Parts: sequence; structure tokens; C-alpha cells
Amino acid sequence: MIRHSIPFILLFCSLTISAQRPVQDGTENGSGLFGKIEKYQVESLFELYSLKIDPASEIINGREYFPYYFRSNLKPILFVDKKHSSSITLNGRKFDDIDIDYDTYMDQVVYIDSVRFFIYSPLRLALNKDNIDCFELRFEKDTLSFAYLCKNEDPGFNLQEGFYEVVFDGDSKYIIKHKSIIQGRNGYDDYLYKPAGYVNTGSGFFRITNNKDFISLFGERSEEVKSFIRDSGIKIRKANKEQIKYVLEYFDGLKSVAR
Repeated sequence: MIRHSIPFILLFCSLTISAQRPVQDGTENGSGLFGKIEKYQVESLFELYSLKIDPASEIINGREYFPYYFRSNLKPILFVDKKHSSSITLNGRKFDDIDIDYDTYMDQVVYIDSVRFFIYSPLRLALNKDNIDCFELRFEKDTLSFAYLCKNEDPGFNLQEGFYEVVFDGDSKYIIKHKSIIQGRNGYDDYLYKPAGYVNTGSGFFRITNNKDFISLFGERSEEVKSFIRDSGIKIRKANKEQIKYVLEYFDGLKSVAR
């Protein structure tokens, strides 16, 4: 599947397309034992899910997912203790109100089958990234919109490819990488949540670290943006994503007036 730029991907998230497609087996041209095992897994998964889920041919494309973190106190699943609803767009078709999680350590979208169980837990499937246009996680007070970003589709993309939350997509861009790092504690692995925000004002994405470096991203408009941040009472190192978005909207407004 050919990936798209951020605006085109986000447009997909707002559309629901009802076209049907034949099932894809999701396998590579493997050979020998591993190729046969992979093919068997895909066929078995499809047989398992197809009788229970109407759009199975679109969703069931991936590998079984094992919750490797079950002994950990700190889980890699994004906001694991918060209830949320979800939607996902696969190959141009949107599926709403399905149960998905995001693994911030493995960078995987996990589909959860609430009907089938394995050892007292719902069966899970790590979806094929190549088929995912975008997905949303809707919490009580916030909606997170994700897209897969990579250099193949955007040569100017200067970060590691993967799923990013797209917070602001104007002339300027603001994305967040929700990630976890592994840390051993008392013989078990914990997964420390370490999100990182990145801003692009025209020269690539740069991580938001401190006020000085952030201000420097705005070039000849730096002084105006600096005054706006000060007057708004925003502390960049402690700013939430809505405040960063607010600053970028102001900056894009300055450029629009100057045109």
C-alpha cells in the first residue's frame, strides 16, 4: 500500500467508505518451514474471525499478539487504565467502534476480539502496518489521531518512521511520538512512558526541549512568537499539546497575513 502525506491521511479518518475487498493473506513470499507456518497462521486467523466479524476480510491481516508485559507494573499500552473508543481506516475503509490498543514499545496497533478468548484473556492481533491509513483513540477528554509517517512518502521527514499522533497539521506541523522504554525492576521489565513532541515550521521536525530552542524555530518571526508565548503565560517545558498547538496557530496566522 502506498502511504500518503499527513493531510491526505487525516482526510481518510473523516470518511467512511463501504467498498468491499477480497481478503489479503498478508504474507510475504516466504519459503520453507517459516513461510508455511506464516501462511498457516494467517489462514487460521481468518477462519477464526470471519464467522464472528462482518468486515473480517479487511481487519484480519496481521499476526497474533501476545501480551508480553503481563508481569510488568508499568505497561506499554497507551493509557492502559483509561477507557476509550476507537476507529481505524484500513486501505481507505473506516471501521468505527472497534476495540484497539496502541503498544508504545512495539509501535503496534492491536485489535482485540472481545468474543474469542485465550487463557481467560481476549484474543489479540497486531495489525499489518502497511494496511493502516490512520486510527483514532477517543478518551473522555481527548481524541488522539494517529498516522504512519515515513521517508518513503515524505522525503523531508527526518525522524524514525512509525506511528505518530498528529496534533496540528497546518503550514506548521506538530506531532507526538508516544513511546515507552524498557527498564528492569525486581527481576521484571517495566515500560516507562516517554512521549516526545516534534514541531516542523518548514525545515524538518525538531524535538521540543526548552523555550529557547523552540523560539528559534520561528526564524524572523521569533520575537513576535516569543512575546505571544510570554503574554499567554505559556511555559514551553511544561506546556500541554493544546498550548503548543495554540502557538503554532498564531505563527501560521502571522505568515498568512504577510503573504
